[in-house]
Amino acid sequence: MIESLEIYKDKINSSNIIEKLNLSSRRYILATIHRQENTDTPQIISRILDVLNDLSKDFTVVFPLHPGTKNRIYEYGLDDKLIGLKVIEPVGYFDFIKLIKSSLGVITDSGGIQEETSHFGIPCCTLRDNTERPITLELGSNKLFPVAEADSAEILKHLKRQNFIPGIIPLWDNKVSKRIFSVLEKWKL
Repeated sequence: MIESLEIYKDKINSSNIIEKLNLSSRRYILATIHRQENTDTPQIISRILDVLNDLSKDFTVVFPLHPGTKNRIYEYGLDDKLIGLKVIEPVGYFDFIKLIKSSLGVITDSGGIQEETSHFGIPCCTLRDNTERPITLELGSNKLFPVAEADSAEILKHLKRQNFIPGIIPLWDNKVSKRIFSVLEKWKL
């Protein structure tokens, strides 16, 4: 994943999604929600939308709406809770990464985004009880916020931290493929 970010950094940087959406760098929060644990119960998705709406009082909340999440929101009759958010259709890889890089921070339940934000030094708030990427917590770039306890003031405090630097994590670089091929050559595969 990190290798892709490095290989395609010119294409990511040349994305015009920020201008297209009329956003200002570091003046918006990017939110992504798609895991069933957060979308299969009306109370949980409602709570998440309440938190996002509370945050939208201070910052634009850009919410690329996953089709499954959208279906659940409408099925549960919660679409009125989307009004305060900048809901957009899902975007392509380069545009999405540009949205991450230019945001104040990201609120997500995605695993991969935790890595991408850590690599770029962008604060990440993960709306889950746990993560399969504990190194992002150790770096301090990512923080877990269990949905039942998620507090918008605490989330905003984490997102506004200024002391983030891109995470230098061993083996998270643009040489992953070369190392894989080297191992395969040794094994004659």
